[in-house]
Amino acid sequence: MDERDQFRRAAIEQGVPEDEVARFAELIRFRIHACRREEGVHVGRRGGRPRLPVGMPWPTCSQGFPLPFLLRLDCAALPRVPDLALPADGTLLFFLDQESALDACGIEPEQEFARVVYVPAGTETVEGEYVVPADTDLEPFLAPSTRCTPVSRRNCRTGSTAPRPG
Repeated sequence: MDERDQFRRAAIEQGVPEDEVARFAELIRFRIHACRREEGVHVGRRGGRPRLPVGMPWPTCSQGFPLPFLLRLDCAALPRVPDLALPADGTLLFFLDQESALDACGIEPEQEFARVVYVPAGTETVEGEYVVPADTDLEPFLAPSTRCTPVSRRNCRTGSTAPRPG
């Protein structure tokens, strides 16, 4: 029995009408929460330089500025979660310019400052090259390799979230 089924059963036992339970259950979103740990099977790493597919440039926003690299996740090492469509293998690379995304108004403008890159298993990769446009004084944003943090599967928890009322 998954978390959605557990929710349904508990709500019906509390007297919530089944049609309301069904509508609310569709709003539940499942997630994986990973914590920093040195031991266990590593599912990802924060910071450093990503390994991009050969020939793929570093992701940028529309003005040509490179997006900061945040995290890589090994899809094969992640726990499986119902209704969370993740690839069975390969790597997900997450890039985000948080400051620019916060300054943007609305979901579509925010998306300009975020990218998720899927690298299928077996794809030939190279260390990504972070190129800052020549006509700016922008400093490269790379977490030093000493801050690269392994994320352990042992500490991965699954859970769910739902919209808050009001």
